[in-house]
Amino acid sequence: MLANINKTNTIEVHHACYLATHSLKLNDPFLIWSRQIREIIQSLQAHAIWLIASHFDFYCCQYPALLSCIDGVIYSIDFLEYLLTDLLENQMNQSNAGLIYQGIACHLMSRHSMALSNQARNILIAAKETILFYVSQQIDEIRQQQGLEKLERHVLKMLARDLGVCSRHLVSDSNLERKHKESCQNQAVLILKKYIRKNTPFCSMRQCTTLLNAASKKNDACQIKLIASSNISSNSKLKKLLKKENARIIIVSKRVKLTKRPIAIFGTVAFIGRVHFAEGVWIGVELDKNGKATGFNIVLELSYLL
Repeated sequence: MLANINKTNTIEVHHACYLATHSLKLNDPFLIWSRQIREIIQSLQAHAIWLIASHFDFYCCQYPALLSCIDGVIYSIDFLEYLLTDLLENQMNQSNAGLIYQGIACHLMSRHSMALSNQARNILIAAKETILFYVSQQIDEIRQQQGLEKLERHVLKMLARDLGVCSRHLVSDSNLERKHKESCQNQAVLILKKYIRKNTPFCSMRQCTTLLNAASKKNDACQIKLIASSNISSNSKLKKLLKKENARIIIVSKRVKLTKRPIAIFGTVAFIGRVHFAEGVWIGVELDKNGKATGFNIVLELSYLL
């Protein structure tokens, strides 16, 4: 039976185990006849939750089953609490605690249903606090095992802020510096790509490729040098563009695409500011449906977008 449990059905298997366990507790609370059945269910559930922990980012961003738990569409809020409790108590370790934090704090807590369901929000907040307590108690061991090395830079900063420590206390100095350079490089290359797309009539494909390859190979992307070209002078728009803020600027009425979703979702920024149900600066996006605005608002935490 364990061989039939895979990445695409493990949430469903865990839910079936949840229902079976609940039923057995009601019908045989003293284990008179259901002991062997419970052992089989526990074995299936243990394997299912192990798979969930191993691919938690996948379930938080792409696979709709766990997301439906958050939205309360298919599975109940009680099952969400049951699943997260099983995950944190039996599968969280020094290697995956950071990734579980990222999935809960950055992906699940950014869903629109969090603004509508106090119960779901409280469950996720409690799960987040459990992870923070675990990391605070195991921080030295986690750093030695490089348990937080895979986290994105903005997630690492968020975790450090929640723990009340400096980011350098969570990962090695060399890794933190590498993350900073990669972040700067990615942002700079995006700016360069946008400029090239807007100016393709004035720039050959070979020149475009040369510019992008040169930008990608720089170790210090914040100091990208402009390649001499008869079509792009030293005082060109590109040089001025690269001197601007090295980040994506989000403003009201800007068109955006929500990433890390099962399907592509587009919308228009309608609100930027603080909200009553959470801390920090949040962004309200008016979603599109078939190319037309629906008036349905969704909020995403700013640190998740940037």
